[in-house]
Amino acid sequence: MIALNNLAMLLADTQDGSQEAIGYINRAIDLIGTRPSLMDSKAYVLLRAGRYNEAIAILKALLGKKGSSEVQFHLYQALVKNNQADEARELLSKIDLKELQKQPLTPTDQRELAALVDSSR
Repeated sequence: MIALNNLAMLLADTQDGSQEAIGYINRAIDLIGTRPSLMDSKAYVLLRAGRYNEAIAILKALLGKKGSSEVQFHLYQALVKNNQADEARELLSKIDLKELQKQPLTPTDQRELAALVDSSR
């Protein structure tokens, strides 16, 4: 399961890998169920595939179960990509960016977080 999740996350960040990544994350979910960490990964994969509405729905559902800074950050990214700037700004004010910087993030998340931190200075 961990290998499928990690492979999906890596593929999601490649130019043509997001569709293949969806298959891997769905397989991991089929094997062990809809655990919050896997659903966050699925939302991340959907976000990278440009399927913003699906990612937003999953992430909003997760906020009540696992309102971690990563879930909030992924939701923020999806809202921005989906042109929901007001809601994204409101959510951003609730994200602890210092806490988020301590978390293991994908290279894409690291770049986006660094840009966000730089712009907030």
